[in-house]
Amino acid sequence: MFTRGELTGREPSEWRNGLPTLITAFVAIYWMSVIVYPTIVLVKPIEQEWGWTRAETTLMLSFQALITLLFGHLAGSVARRFGLYKTAFAGTVGSAVALLCVGLSGPNLGLWYASWALVGLTQLFATGIVWTHAISECFRKKRGLALAIATSGSALSAAIMPPLTLWLHSLFGIGGAYAGFAGLMLLTTLPLIVLTYKSFRPIVVIAANLPQIEAGGMTLREAMHSRAFWLMAAGMPIVAGVVSSIVIHSHALLTDSGLSVQNATWVTSLLGPALLAGRLLTGRLLDRWTARQVILGVFLFPAAACAILATFNGSLLPAAIAILCTGIAAGAEGDMLAYFTSRYFGVRHYGQIYGLLLGLFSVGYGSFPPVVGVFFALFGSYNLAFAVIGVLLVLGVTLLYFIGDYPERV
Repeated sequence: MFTRGELTGREPSEWRNGLPTLITAFVAIYWMSVIVYPTIVLVKPIEQEWGWTRAETTLMLSFQALITLLFGHLAGSVARRFGLYKTAFAGTVGSAVALLCVGLSGPNLGLWYASWALVGLTQLFATGIVWTHAISECFRKKRGLALAIATSGSALSAAIMPPLTLWLHSLFGIGGAYAGFAGLMLLTTLPLIVLTYKSFRPIVVIAANLPQIEAGGMTLREAMHSRAFWLMAAGMPIVAGVVSSIVIHSHALLTDSGLSVQNATWVTSLLGPALLAGRLLTGRLLDRWTARQVILGVFLFPAAACAILATFNGSLLPAAIAILCTGIAAGAEGDMLAYFTSRYFGVRHYGQIYGLLLGLFSVGYGSFPPVVGVFFALFGSYNLAFAVIGVLLVLGVTLLYFIGDYPERV
């Protein structure tokens, strides 16, 4: 269970106190993206070498999403009961083993799905849920920016993983690429978890003039009786599904439209800096703007990407603009979910509440790309698919707009 410190007198620096946790969270969250970014480069090689359709390949996201929905809240409870670092250590080792299974699964499609389900289960205990909880415990005044920095690990992975995957695939094949990522995960994450184990010092401010539920946070049951919870539960999965569809199918779409594999990989790698910009910009805005202002400002970007890709003609500049817009949105959505959870429901039961919302978020994230793949199989292009998900994006943003103002909670 996390150690809690109640501040009295002079407040210590959040940055000095939370920096070790922030660094470790950054690296751990980098590996959360191993589910997505290597696969976007390998969709066509898998189609050619293992004989699966793009819809069959990307359906693995749905298995991962189902696991998150079923067990996400459990990960928060386990971390609270057994400790953040013990949970993260075990989850990291399990994730590496699961990635090895992914690499060994082809060409058996059933093993591919089972292996990705195992990745989804083990990563629940190693990345987003436990580490955003830790950041929310360590930071209060600059929580939005701290979450943005920590989750920017996924921005770095968006820039590095596509070309690294291309290189590993050229040397070792599909299975070797996933095995390489498993080894790198262990080498970079486990030492940091061990080194920073004793430095974790949460900051919890209990103001005397706040009701206990505001100071400590809602339970999961209380959160589920609020309007904000259900608007987030309905709106965020739609937004996540739109963004993930663009990310997953972007490399194949660009090469289908005439770009070379090298140019498509370069353009796709723009997701990295765009993700970073989206993370940091959203982190700053979350600490300064209202929820509605952030929602309207951020989700203009995926709307622009859908408009471009629904009429894409193979030109390099529009492709780059669409990917940059997508990256900004992808960087923002994860920050927003974590920050909104902590602001609307408090931090005491953050892991359980965020775990459930992340599960619902993952359902949207994982279910849209296979459907887009079906559209491609039926119509031979992505044009209609991106027009449809653009309309759905408007629906998701509309739901989120009515989420209401932040309550005054820690």
